[in-house]
Amino acid sequence: MSESTEQEVEPQDEGKAEVKNARPSLFGTIHLPQRSLARRYMTAKIGKAVFVSIAVMCGIALVTLLSQISEEAFVPEEEIEVDGVRYPIKTVAQTQLSWKAETYNPSWAADDLRQSRSNVTIEASWTETFFEAFNNDGERFVSLAGESTFDLEEDLERALCDAGVAPTTYKPVEPWSIIDLLPGQEQAGLPYDTGSSTRINIFNRSVAPTPGMGDFWVDSDDGSRWVWKGLRWEPADDDVFLAGVLDFIAPYPEAFADGKLWIHYTPVEPLFRGDGDLWLNRTATGVSTFSSIEEASMYNKSTRSWTTVSLADIPQTILKPQESIEAFIPEFCTKAETSAYILTSGQVGSAVIGEFTNDRGYSMEATADSGRSRTIELTVAVTSIGESAAFVSIVDGDFDQHHIQLQPSGGLSTNWLFISHTMNYTVTYVQTGGPAADARETSYNEIGGFALGNPVDWIQFRFVNDQDLDNDGIVDACDDDIDADNDENPVQGHPEHCPGVGRFVNPSEPLSHSAWISANDENGDGVHDGVNDRDIDGDGVPNLIDGQGHSAEDAFAGANSLADIPELWTHASELAVLKCGENYKANDPSFAAFDCEQARAMTDTPPTNAQAWCEQVRYLDQLIWLEKCAAPERFEGGQAMFEERDPVLPLLSMLGLGGLLLIMRKPNELLMRLRSLFLNLGSEEYEKDVKTPWSWCSFAAEVIGRLVGIGFRLGFFILSTSLFFSTFAENQQPLLIPFTFTIGGAVMIMSGIALLVSVSEILGIRPETRVPRADGLVDLGLLLFSGIMIYIALHWVLVEGWLVGAITLLMIMSGVKRLLLAGLQLTRTDNIQHDRLKLVVKGRQGWMTATLVALTIALVSIPISVHIPFVWSDFTSSEPYKAGLRAAFWGSVYVVGYTMLFAIPLSIGAAIWLEEYAPNNRLRRTIQALITNLAGVPAIVFGLFGLAMFLTDRGIGLGLGGTVMTAGMTMATMAMPTIVISSQEALRAVPPSLRNGAFGLGCTKWQVTKDHVLPHAMPGMMTGTILAMSRIMGEAAPLILVGAVASVFTEPDAFFYVSYQVTPSLDGLLAWFPGIEPHLQNMPLWADRGPFSSDPSEYVGPDSNDRGFYTVLPVQVYRWTDMPAIGFKVAAAGASLVLLGTLVVVNSAAILLRAHFRRYSKT
Repeated sequence: MSESTEQEVEPQDEGKAEVKNARPSLFGTIHLPQRSLARRYMTAKIGKAVFVSIAVMCGIALVTLLSQISEEAFVPEEEIEVDGVRYPIKTVAQTQLSWKAETYNPSWAADDLRQSRSNVTIEASWTETFFEAFNNDGERFVSLAGESTFDLEEDLERALCDAGVAPTTYKPVEPWSIIDLLPGQEQAGLPYDTGSSTRINIFNRSVAPTPGMGDFWVDSDDGSRWVWKGLRWEPADDDVFLAGVLDFIAPYPEAFADGKLWIHYTPVEPLFRGDGDLWLNRTATGVSTFSSIEEASMYNKSTRSWTTVSLADIPQTILKPQESIEAFIPEFCTKAETSAYILTSGQVGSAVIGEFTNDRGYSMEATADSGRSRTIELTVAVTSIGESAAFVSIVDGDFDQHHIQLQPSGGLSTNWLFISHTMNYTVTYVQTGGPAADARETSYNEIGGFALGNPVDWIQFRFVNDQDLDNDGIVDACDDDIDADNDENPVQGHPEHCPGVGRFVNPSEPLSHSAWISANDENGDGVHDGVNDRDIDGDGVPNLIDGQGHSAEDAFAGANSLADIPELWTHASELAVLKCGENYKANDPSFAAFDCEQARAMTDTPPTNAQAWCEQVRYLDQLIWLEKCAAPERFEGGQAMFEERDPVLPLLSMLGLGGLLLIMRKPNELLMRLRSLFLNLGSEEYEKDVKTPWSWCSFAAEVIGRLVGIGFRLGFFILSTSLFFSTFAENQQPLLIPFTFTIGGAVMIMSGIALLVSVSEILGIRPETRVPRADGLVDLGLLLFSGIMIYIALHWVLVEGWLVGAITLLMIMSGVKRLLLAGLQLTRTDNIQHDRLKLVVKGRQGWMTATLVALTIALVSIPISVHIPFVWSDFTSSEPYKAGLRAAFWGSVYVVGYTMLFAIPLSIGAAIWLEEYAPNNRLRRTIQALITNLAGVPAIVFGLFGLAMFLTDRGIGLGLGGTVMTAGMTMATMAMPTIVISSQEALRAVPPSLRNGAFGLGCTKWQVTKDHVLPHAMPGMMTGTILAMSRIMGEAAPLILVGAVASVFTEPDAFFYVSYQVTPSLDGLLAWFPGIEPHLQNMPLWADRGPFSSDPSEYVGPDSNDRGFYTVLPVQVYRWTDMPAIGFKVAAAGASLVLLGTLVVVNSAAILLRAHFRRYSKT
């Protein structure tokens, strides 16, 4: 029986073994024949190899690109080439080298980085060459001047041509034809006919003139006569034309007063003439045929007119030069000269260069000691005892001075360094050390320096006092801008680093801080007159600026109204006249009327207290409002103004969050301890169905939590209602009406519904029965704990300015709540599976991901600060090494932000409608085809659409102008097709069984979509969205069309369109809460102003802010690459690295989000 069983089972085991040992199935191909299966697997392997190869090649290309850009981001050596002497054309070679960057200035602090800069080092190099010529008999050539050795090959070549022994000469000849192959045939030369020229030049001087083809020259010293035929001056003693001219002109000695005589053969009056020049009226009637000369004139310089000359007195050789002057074939020393002649004589196409060999010619060769390279160095130091200009020469192969000193350039002048040499060689000057040649003072880039600065200086540890807050190389005591925000502060001075300034004007008797303030306080407000920075040390706590020491409350003390204060009453009367003038705000009458009404109200009904006066004057005179009314309630004073606070509490919060993250990774032990604690407290439900004392604790926690939620919903409802009804306001901008009506109305309806639902739910809440003690204590404790933590977080944000620290604190609160609730949940059962305990913590993976992001941000903002001047600073300078990227960087961020605001909701909503709700009819298919086609439209077309739709006000244009909002809306139209298509693909990837199962459980269509489909499709949707945004950040062409310019030096105001009446008025509502208003002004959310700034001086223009103009990173790169200075090429390379780094960060975020949601959805 067992044997038969074994025999029956054995075939089954073999089959199973075959299946087990088979290769993995590829789309169910395991059941295919072995031949087909092998072929398919071979194809798969080849495909895998191809894809891996492509990935490797892309990686190599990316690394190569980054390395090339990185090399360009270093300041290069400055190289200038200077030609040698060329007698008689160039008698001296001289170059002017100037360094705009200073290496010394007496006013610099002792520890200033510029003090330790390297001196400028200039390296001069050249190659020495020597040439000789020999004939076939070995005889060495000696020139007419007696020279046999030449420095330059071209000089020897010219000497051979002058002597008529050049080995090769060149002539213009007829183009080659097939007939030239016949024996005795050769290309005929093309003659030059001087007599057919419109002007014949005759020179009379002792030195040979600069020659022109066919020119005559009479040596005034020996009377010899010459004619130029291209190669050399040849004798012309027998020339009948020249003899006739000299005979005719002999009675007119003034004709050669300027050393030349021009004979013009033209039908029109010559434009250029000199005393004694002849003008013969002649017209060409054909090729080398002319009309008879009927009129002759000679120019009289005294009368500045042409005097008629009798034709009978003029020799026939002059009247008919085409007959008296013999034509000749020009001959040249080099091909370049021949080519130039063909071009200037108009023979291009009809003449080519013919090469002719001279058997008696001399061949050139370099001497044995030729080709030696020479290099010499010169160092330059800019010091206070240097010269205003320095002259250096290269004599006998070396500088006559090896080290010189120059004074620092001051004002608009730049001190110069002149270097000259008299050698024939080309000398190359290279700056090999010191600051870059096109940098200026305050730029620290030296030769070989990185465009983004020294990476070591990017990071500053807050808890290590290095006395340099902004890492600019200047200690804070000597720095006039401690926090590098472009707002100046007074220099305190230091006995060692910067004596003679601030408190140390007299180092032997330094002033105390209070005495220093008193000595520099002309208006007597208790604030140094040089304080213009509202937060000198940048620690989030403001300080008073000059003028804020005299507040409006002090002025109104003891006064019944504004009329009792002479200074302010006079000011109010002047404002009324100014604001109601005819020319005031002529371009915007409505806002002019508003200001006039405010000014008249101030004088007609004088305010009786400081607050009323401040509310009226804030729109009329922002400067006086800033001084009298804008002082913060909590501010720093004294020495604390200049010293940044160490954020100890945020650091402890960050460390606590890090510890909680470690606990959350392996929470089993803590959860079991919490479970034991809650069991000891009492976690068993009461047997009777009655309300226990702990029921009321849970009930109170629930009610308070619901009331807080209702408060938030009510505030949101009020805000959305105000937004909606602002549509009907008289002064509402037309371009905002569609947004306020649709978005405001929709949000108002949804928030109203949510508010009603919340109210109805809270009315239905009743205390639960049989609530154990542990549940009640946990609910009440978490309520108190959350309230305390939220209060501390708000205090940190609004009072201390610790935004990141507040985020870490709230993350700790969230993590603690999750752990406590998970421990309480474990008390409900005794069946504990330790390997699944972590799943009890609700939202654990999401919390850990958010915590990692928060800790990363906290790490670079709490214990350390990252300061890269090239990226974070605005430099409004045309000097390349002072150029900054802040405007372009934040311009790109704001453009992407507006793009996400407009594109993501519409795109994801469209994808959900198309995939989940839209019927499969012709309309849906048409919309789908349009979206697919839009995804392939070039970016420049979207730019044209934005230009017509958003930028201009013509036709259907919204007239937004070239602003950051226009850019965001334009790029949103470009990003939407990509997001829609990627979101559709992600929705299609969700298994239909998931939908069917949810429907089977009774879920509605929206519940299925919201709770089941979207969570599983989120990885693909988020990835497509972020990749579309990264593409937007790298676009330039469409943004150029819609207003991106490179001349913007400050970042755009993201809310430029907000009226300067709306925001301060909204801020007035917040002023009801004590202490809120002055803190909101100083929240570092926006670089230009706070979100609810009550300072109207931050709003320029009656209805819009001109800071809506913008630039972006790609446009800035294009602009810099087009600049001539080499430093801008370095800046462009640095900007490219920043752009690539930003894109890498964004794409990495997409990968992390996809991984997180994929883990969550298990897809």
